Amino acid sequence: MLPVMKPLLDKILFFINKYNHPLSIGWLLLCTILLLLPGNEFPTIGFLQHIYLDKWVHIIIFSSLVFLFCFRFQSLKSHLMIVLVFSILGYIIEWIQKLFIPFRSFDTGDIYADIIGCILGLLLYLTLVKKVNPCGNRGRNQN
Repeated sequence: MLPVMKPLLDKILFFINKYNHPLSIGWLLLCTILLLLPGNEFPTIGFLQHIYLDKWVHIIIFSSLVFLFCFRFQSLKSHLMIVLVFSILGYIIEWIQKLFIPFRSFDTGDIYADIIGCILGLLLYLTLVKKVNPCGNRGRNQN
């Protein structure tokens, strides 16, 4: 990591850690609403289908959710549980889309993208926290 980047990354991670509760809950609510919008609410632009934009959106949404929620727990076991919970949430959302949301369908590709996003979110969290603070201490309970 560039030495210039570390202070900026420290500030970003401090902000995320300090305001994690409203950030993680707010992002979860916003993402859930976006994932449950009717299919006719989205623009249809032909070239976006060729780059699988939908799958990239799922990866970004679920990786950011896991990344944010990992700040709330200390243990790797908890982090793995977060990955599992959000992977299951992605599966449930696909069924909700199929059964209850107009112009939406069940897509196994979205489920795979959700799971990949969850794993990438955990890896990003573990990598950044370890690089910024190798001791794993993120500034909590330092009495």
